[in-house]
Amino acid sequence: MGEALLIGRIPVRAFELEQVFRHVSMQPGVCFGNLAERFSPLPLTTLEQGYPLLKEVLGFLQGAGLIQDNGARSWSDRRYWATHIPDLPFTLTLLRAMRALSDPKQRAVATVHDLLTLDGVLYTSIPEIVERMEQSKVGLFAWNTTKVNFWAAIYEAIGLVVRHVPERVALSPHSALLLSALPPGPTPIQTALALVEQEYFACFTRRRTLHPGLERALLRLEREGKVRLSYRSDAPGSLFVAGRRVSHVALA
Repeated sequence: MGEALLIGRIPVRAFELEQVFRHVSMQPGVCFGNLAERFSPLPLTTLEQGYPLLKEVLGFLQGAGLIQDNGARSWSDRRYWATHIPDLPFTLTLLRAMRALSDPKQRAVATVHDLLTLDGVLYTSIPEIVERMEQSKVGLFAWNTTKVNFWAAIYEAIGLVVRHVPERVALSPHSALLLSALPPGPTPIQTALALVEQEYFACFTRRRTLHPGLERALLRLEREGKVRLSYRSDAPGSLFVAGRRVSHVALA
């Protein structure tokens, strides 16, 4: 179950991942039958043959390293434990787990955003992303619109992209996600965003400039009075944010 690729678990959505992860976290050793009863209250068939969506969700969480089971072959005997204490918003927990994966095939879900950020892409489309991923050879498998649409759905729910009809995608973090990822500060902006990039999601282009979607998000938070962007002339490591030099960032 844990061997399948995360990018191939197409029916899974972030909401279901969070609900199941929270339940497993609160009930260590919970059995599959209990999960099936809670998340699929109408009996579909036997535990062994039914509940395909729940099994995909559990498989994704296992593949991401967020939960583990007891290794039982029978679904009726299978029990689950969380491997991470849910002390962060689930979006950050999920991003951190996917970023920490060592297998490039499993990490491919996170790598899509990494590559688009490195290239400074702000607006793109599903077909264009497919072409980029095919050219990059990331994941060592064939990319297609189904995989990229799945990635876009997960990352929109997380708060890193916005999808527009019919197949357009914009890369810019939602305010709530960025606020939760930033240290409370005041912190040198290079340090703060390097930490965000190391732990959660890419922030810089290949030229080590801020991704334009992140610039917009920071300025939006400043306008809303939720962060303070400042410049100290004696501070090393400043960055340009939409043409303005900034050395420190702090939550307001």
